[in-house]
Amino acid sequence: MSYQFHAWARKGIATNIPIADTLANGAPPPDVRVKVPLEIDVSGNKIQKQFLIAGPGDIIGVATDMIVRTDPRPNSGDFEPNYFATIEFYDEDFPWRYTPAAPVGPNNSNLRPWLMLVALTEDEFVKTNKSTPLSSITVTDTSALPPANELHLWAHVHTNLGDDAETQLEKIIDSLRAKSASDPDGLFSRIICPRKL
Repeated sequence: MSYQFHAWARKGIATNIPIADTLANGAPPPDVRVKVPLEIDVSGNKIQKQFLIAGPGDIIGVATDMIVRTDPRPNSGDFEPNYFATIEFYDEDFPWRYTPAAPVGPNNSNLRPWLMLVALTEDEFVKTNKSTPLSSITVTDTSALPPANELHLWAHVHTNLGDDAETQLEKIIDSLRAKSASDPDGLFSRIICPRKL
């Protein structure tokens, strides 16, 4: 058994997003909702159509059964001080599923997740009065948040699916799709908070 880590994973209609991620490097952010061009067949006639797909602003919560593990565990008082907090998701593509951009960089190796994990002290946020659809907070010290241009460095796909000698990212992504179909429990995604507790 070998463990592998991959920078991101994506499946479904999101693989057709045409707008490249800016990685928050001074360029304007991509639209929060993007249109994806698809060809559809209507009674034998092929039509090019633009489909608007869900983005980060459309998500109002995460089902608890999507989360397979958090570290530290809730109400834990003995977490190692040199470790980082993490959250793991059952679906290997979840951190990038609603990212309204396409991967960039060498071999398309960089793609920001659409969400981040943060750790805050009590004086770095205040609770708002908003209760629907979810309760919320206002971060009063934004320096406590991870740098926006580094978010892609703090999320990855973890595989426990045996040896894989392929090294080219495109081949690895194809092999991930095949492995996900044959053993979906062998892949999961992880987001790390880059702040010591």
